[in-house]
Amino acid sequence: MDETPDLSAAAADLTAAANAGQVPATAEAEAQGVMSVQGAAPAPAPVPMEPELTPEQAAQVAPGSSAALPDEATAQVATEATAGEAAPDVAQGLEAKTSEAPAEVTPDESGVNAVKVAEATEMPTEEVQTEGSGKKGFAAFLEKAKTMDIKNLDIKALFSKGPNGEQDLVTGTATMFEVNLVPAVKSEMIKAMKLRNLVLFVAIIVVAIFGGIVAIMGSVVAGQKITISDQGNRIDAMSKKISSFNGLSEYLTIKDQLGAIQSIDDQRLLLSRVFAFLTVMLPSAPDSITLSELNVNMQEGTLLMEGQANAGVAPFIDYRVLESFKKSLQLVRYDYGRYVDEYNNEIPTRCMLEEKPEGGAYVDVTEFTDGTSMSSVYAYWLRSKTGCDKNKSDLDQELADLEEEISLNEAAAKEEGSTTELMTAKEIREKRQEIYDRYEDTVYQTWYDEWLEENKLSRTNDTNEFNDEQKASLAAARTKFITELTAEEQTIVADLVKEGMDLRDIRIEKVWRTPNFAEWYHADGKTTDSDGNDLPSITLDGTITGAPHFESAGCQKYSGAEVNGKVMWTTSNDCMLSSEDVQVIESANARDASGGLVLRFQALVTLTNDALSFKNKHVMAIGPNGQNVTDSYIQIKGMFAEAAEDCSASDTICINSKENKDGNE
Repeated sequence: MDETPDLSAAAADLTAAANAGQVPATAEAEAQGVMSVQGAAPAPAPVPMEPELTPEQAAQVAPGSSAALPDEATAQVATEATAGEAAPDVAQGLEAKTSEAPAEVTPDESGVNAVKVAEATEMPTEEVQTEGSGKKGFAAFLEKAKTMDIKNLDIKALFSKGPNGEQDLVTGTATMFEVNLVPAVKSEMIKAMKLRNLVLFVAIIVVAIFGGIVAIMGSVVAGQKITISDQGNRIDAMSKKISSFNGLSEYLTIKDQLGAIQSIDDQRLLLSRVFAFLTVMLPSAPDSITLSELNVNMQEGTLLMEGQANAGVAPFIDYRVLESFKKSLQLVRYDYGRYVDEYNNEIPTRCMLEEKPEGGAYVDVTEFTDGTSMSSVYAYWLRSKTGCDKNKSDLDQELADLEEEISLNEAAAKEEGSTTELMTAKEIREKRQEIYDRYEDTVYQTWYDEWLEENKLSRTNDTNEFNDEQKASLAAARTKFITELTAEEQTIVADLVKEGMDLRDIRIEKVWRTPNFAEWYHADGKTTDSDGNDLPSITLDGTITGAPHFESAGCQKYSGAEVNGKVMWTTSNDCMLSSEDVQVIESANARDASGGLVLRFQALVTLTNDALSFKNKHVMAIGPNGQNVTDSYIQIKGMFAEAAEDCSASDTICINSKENKDGNE
């Protein structure tokens, strides 16, 4: 049902609100049923309006004002209000009409100020939405972003949602109206704000991380400075001690020369080994070969020899002796490597005695019940000589280092401002005791140490402090030690005493050059005794443990196989002393210095270079008949003889020797 709106009543309400200072922000919009730009308030019910106003009604709305709506505008507003929304052009039209009002208007009879009414009824325009920039869309957003204050940024907004589900990033109200952008522009704005805030957040995290790194590096640098200071103090203390050492320059010079000697030694070749090889190369009685001249080319490893072959029996001149020499050389092998103790530490060469005084290696022959025998080669380890027991030398060095550390500790304690961490008396005592315990567990004891232990004495006690009973007991222990030695061991001990070694410190130990199969193999597989100590052992694949022994560099290999309950051991060797045949340059019938018939010859033998190299230690020649020979100068005594002379023209017996002629054909 259509009714004419009571505009006089509406004007009266506005006048009263204006006088009270409570004009609503969107009074005219509410009166006309137009929504605010934000669209949050629901549209009022459509108000039916007459198409025209009488002059009296227009005067009542705004007496003395030119802001009265024309008939078309009124009808359009009423139509849009009926739909519940206001078109942008209508809002602009209203703004244009209201802007024509004068700046100052006197109140009408009812006391209504026309300017206030216009301000109360004006609608937000596009200029309000873009804040007067005149730009639209994303360009308007960028203009606004320039004026935003970074303090409005809320980091927690990155992880929170607004009341409508959107990301709550930057909040704030610029005017009394809340501005909503076009949905597409607002979406772009939110994305841009998220990106900006994320970049700022990541930047803050990165700065914090680098700040932490800088702090850590600062602490490291400070720690290094403290460490450097401590080491500097230690170096200064050591420098003072070294500077006080007399003959420092001579010592350094000698040390440099010793370093050069090592490289020279690696290139050296040993001539003495030639004689050891000749011992197993040249046959002896009844067939024998003696040399009258020998030229050795160490670089090429060749032996040019002149000599005579004697068959030993009639007809004496027999070419088979020389032929036997040629063939036996192809069966001669050699071996080299190192000696190691029970802990697999290398024993220095100077600590090993491998030759008998009369020449030849030490050999032990084991006789079995079935009539067979086995020979094993061994050497003597002069264990008590300085530096010959690595385990003892290491413990000696540890004890010396501890004493040095104690001295530096005492010096640092007296120095003011030192930051060196000092050892306590308890730590020093415990560390020293630990070294002493290892001495007792792993370092050998001589016969004298055993006697001291039995009599509850120590090496700190002087011999003169012993009573008569102790002295008699000591003499008996000395006699027992000597009598229990073998004849060859007594000779070695006597030589060591002559060199100035104290008999109380002497200890020699047998070390096997070839395995002692009979004692080392354990059929039950046990390798330790009841106390857990390692037993000297060898397995069927030739692995040796728990015993001082010779470790081949790869030439000599051992293996065993059980046959009818008995282990049969075999030895293989791939290192040939000469890989080339003997070249017989010439031969002739001759008589030796005593007038005997011999075969004079000249031959060339080529040896393997590794067999002569100094860096290959403990080289041993192994002959075809099982003899084992190491370096010895004494062995040349029976190798050389005066040169034989060719047969004279009148010596028909010598000239007509058929055996030699057959041999040369």
